[in-house]
Amino acid sequence: QNRHDTLSRNEDLVYKMVDTIQTLRLFKWMRDIGQTFYTGYYVYKKFEYGPYFTTYSFNQVEGSRVRLGGRTSNSFSKWIELSGYGAYGFLDQKYKYSISARGFIKKKPTRRMYSITYKKDYEVLGQSVNAFKQDNIVASFFRRNPLSNLTEVDKVMGYYDHEWFSGFNSRVNFNYRTIRPLGSTVYKYLDNGRQVIQPNIKAAEIGLWTRFAWNEKFINGEYERISLGTTYPIVQASYTVGLKGVLGSHYHYHKSTLSVSDRYRQNPIGYIDYLVEVGKYWGSVPYPLLELHPGNETYAYDPYSFNLMNYFEFASDKYLSVSGTHHFDGFFLNKIPLMKRLKWRELISVKSVWGDISNKNKAMLDMPVTLTSLRTKPYVEFGAGVENILKVLRIDAMWRLTYINNDYVSKYESMSKSKISKFGIRATLQFGF
Repeated sequence: QNRHDTLSRNEDLVYKMVDTIQTLRLFKWMRDIGQTFYTGYYVYKKFEYGPYFTTYSFNQVEGSRVRLGGRTSNSFSKWIELSGYGAYGFLDQKYKYSISARGFIKKKPTRRMYSITYKKDYEVLGQSVNAFKQDNIVASFFRRNPLSNLTEVDKVMGYYDHEWFSGFNSRVNFNYRTIRPLGSTVYKYLDNGRQVIQPNIKAAEIGLWTRFAWNEKFINGEYERISLGTTYPIVQASYTVGLKGVLGSHYHYHKSTLSVSDRYRQNPIGYIDYLVEVGKYWGSVPYPLLELHPGNETYAYDPYSFNLMNYFEFASDKYLSVSGTHHFDGFFLNKIPLMKRLKWRELISVKSVWGDISNKNKAMLDMPVTLTSLRTKPYVEFGAGVENILKVLRIDAMWRLTYINNDYVSKYESMSKSKISKFGIRATLQFGF
């Protein structure tokens, strides 16, 4: 009994010390700094200011750009989140902005979510969802080419997401865009031998997206959640219809995609992460609405981009993409004493995509001379790298294996401010859970 009383008193003392530490101003300051660094937002009562890394940036179209924005915090509501921002470019002297709302219809036992967004801003068409956007200060300083191929986009987006059970959800989405060229880019086409200038592209789409990952587990936040993965393949499929005539939309088309990804363990030599995706368009589609394969013109490694491909370099209306990374998990480096102590992990990767564009779609708009199809051969890049550096850093050396001949490079670079990288070093932060 005395031992139990002593343990209880010690536990009470520890709890009191923790409560005391949490009230210290220094502890609160350090906690807020850490939270801001990780999430990008500074929380003050019912509002979160940020993301901080978009406050200032620069590019060749806007010059210096400032942006202020934020979102409501969990103290405001755990059922609905309002967000938005305003931005201004000092070179083009134009304002940009976005307003958005997302929330829950139901949280348990499964999630039902909705979202609606209006945005008027510049974008790099075809960027991956994981890429640094044009107003990220990191991208501004670590670009390998001047950013000049921006497009003005006004769009309304909305979705309803229905989770059937953990790891299986479907999303109905609507997207309406007005796309306008910037700089020297002009949308034009031939009509009975006469050149016609098209001031913009209007496209209204409705689609269905489904993701299936059997037995997938999550760490849930109020709105965001982190996947802990699954031992089974993850399958994603989408089907989109372009609605000609709706809100002045110019085009009627269909698009479908299917992708499969998985982690395949090969003990004792590590594991392989792979992703296979196919996609196809039906109907008449101009090049800004086609599959613009995601390039990367920064020095940051992007797992969902082709890291030595430039923006607006390749497009397709049907394509097959295959990528894989073999993580050796120290199989070779652990045999070197110093490397074993550092716990660095070696890896190799390969990414490839093949595609084509029909003559009908090529004739919809005159394609830029720098944009081409992948009809003759696939685009391929290879990488070798080391991860788990200081527990969080990954560095890859990468080689571009195709579309590197002098004729292609000379033509591309003579028509563009961008340079083709045949070799590059890319880095990224990796946080394990």
